[in-house]
Amino acid sequence: MEWDGKILLILGAAGGVGMAAIEVGKSLGQTTIIACASSPAKRELCKARGSDFVVDYTTRGWHRDVLHSTDRAGVHCVVDPVGGDYMTGCLRCTRPGGCILTVGYAAGIPSIPIEQLLQRNISLVGVWTTASHYPTEV
Repeated sequence: MEWDGKILLILGAAGGVGMAAIEVGKSLGQTTIIACASSPAKRELCKARGSDFVVDYTTRGWHRDVLHSTDRAGVHCVVDPVGGDYMTGCLRCTRPGGCILTVGYAAGIPSIPIEQLLQRNISLVGVWTTASHYPTEV
């Protein structure tokens, strides 16, 4: 996928996975980064590291703030190391044809309405990279 002009949403963006995702996203070119973090200090850190927009994903209806920052178009890709009930918000702000990268479950294993993946052509991709999966590369 060509990343110029794409919008990347990162949950838990002030954590280790989130900070790495911000850096990778920015290195891909003209990617817009929307960072979700739980406190003002964490959101400021995300802005300082290169996020274009920040959202407090602990507030009810946080996905509306994400949609507002994309002019209601939604994001192309989500990096989600949080999981739990936040996955539903991720589905709501991912545009048709987009993808969600599920990286971890800090807030628990999500239960999602899977028909939304089909109806909106959203890909859900598990990202688990360890030495046991790629022993020769490591």
